[in-house]
Amino acid sequence: MILDDYNCVFYHLGVEESLIHLFLDCPFSVSCWGTLCLIVQNSADPYVILESFKSQSEKPFFMEIIEMMLFS
Repeated sequence: MILDDYNCVFYHLGVEESLIHLFLDCPFSVSCWGTLCLIVQNSADPYVILESFKSQSEKPFFMEIIEMMLFS
């Protein structure tokens, strides 16, 4: 898709939008995770962050929760 601007529209930080930014780095998404009592750890590796979410949630159905959150 060709757009005039690929930067994050929420906070005008001049950060190019990506999946990692959208779900893990954007202040809006960090706030959403915080609402669920999940703290986004500072890591360049998204798998480390998901593992952190898993240990924070301590639920046996963790991935089902994450999938529902991402697709709702």
